[in-house]
Order: sequence, then structure tokens, then C-alpha cells
Amino acid sequence: MKCEKCNAEIYGKADFCPLCKSPLEEKNDLDYIYPIKKKRGKKYKILTFTPMYIMISSVVFIVLTLINYFTTPEIPWFYIAGVTILYAYILVQNTILSRNSLAHKIVWQSLLVFAFLWVLGWILYKLGIINKIWVFIFDYALPIVVGISNLVMCILTACLVKTDKSLIIDAIWFSVLGFVPLILYGAVFELISYTAVAVAIISFVQIVVFAITGRKHLKKEGKLKYRA
Repeated sequence: MKCEKCNAEIYGKADFCPLCKSPLEEKNDLDYIYPIKKKRGKKYKILTFTPMYIMISSVVFIVLTLINYFTTPEIPWFYIAGVTILYAYILVQNTILSRNSLAHKIVWQSLLVFAFLWVLGWILYKLGIINKIWVFIFDYALPIVVGISNLVMCILTACLVKTDKSLIIDAIWFSVLGFVPLILYGAVFELISYTAVAVAIISFVQIVVFAITGRKHLKKEGKLKYRA
């Protein structure tokens, strides 16, 4: 409608002209074009999970560090407490609340478990329980973590493959990680680790099994997954 006095074009429902304040005869059911502004109150920011967890975990870690320092300084177990706190964060943020792929979640869990075993091995080395920390890490910790991760990925893929065929590709790529302990152990020590060899053989079997059982879906799912 138009205001008869100032000829202003008015869109929406209004009783008075927003420019000259003259009364208007025509009305419609639309909202006002110039809504009345309300005063805004103070906004309070809600803390998200990450900053809140950092605040709480930092206080807990400092307290545990002080307890360790004044009670058993010869055993630096506060490192394990720190890794455990980090693991709890990854468990919630990158596994429970995350929408990432199954393989991505298992990789995060594997890295944190490996870090925990690394710190544990370092403490055992400092206490004189083990003589060579690198042998403990590459001969036992890494192969065991990779082997268990591959087994978990294999079981979950077998259970969920009916609803998500792309898990076959993820399982194959994940099984390739089973050769990493053997390669690292040979590169560092120039020897063969029987634990790493066993994990590599199991990983090779997993690759063959998934390649055979999922051969009908590999090409199609590969194009969909990588947009080839």
C-alpha cells in the first residue's frame, strides 16, 4: 500500500506510516516491515565440552602431579595419569560424539593405547624392570596394539558390512597397517620380530579375505568413496 500523504511504499501490516506517522486505512495480515526492537539482555556463553574438559582435567592433572611428587617421586606415575586424561578426551570427543568413520575412530583409540604403553614402558625402564625400552615398544607394544586394532576392525566390518559396503575398503586399508610394526622393527634393529611377523601374516590374511568376499562391491564402493 501507499501512504496518501508522503507516497511512501509500505509492505506489510501497519496502522501508521513509518515515515510521516500518518494513519493508514488499508490493512493486511502480514508482519510489520519495521518491527519494534526489543532490548537485548546479557548473553551468557555456554562452555562447550572441550574448554570445560581442559579446565577440569588441568586441575586434576596438577593435583595428581603434586601428590606424586610428595608421596612417591621415584615412580613418575603422573605421566600415566596424563595419558589417561587425554585418552578419556579422545574417547568422548573423537569416538562417542564424533561422526567420523569407524576406521578413523579405531585409529585414534589405537594411538592413545600405544601412547599409554609407551609411557608405561618408559616408567618400567626408569625403575630398572626392563633393560631396553625400544625393544618393549617395537617388539611388544606396537604389534599388539596394531594386531588388536585390526581384529576389532575385522569383527566390526563383518557385523556391519550388510548396511555399509564401504567398510570393506576401510578394512583393507586398515589391515595394511599390520605391516608397519615389521617394517619399523626391521629398520630400527635390523632384526625380525616374531610378534611383528605374526601380526603381518594375520593382516595379509585379512586383506585376502576381504578382497575375495567383497570383490563385487570394491569397484563400485571405491568410485563412490573416492569420487573416481
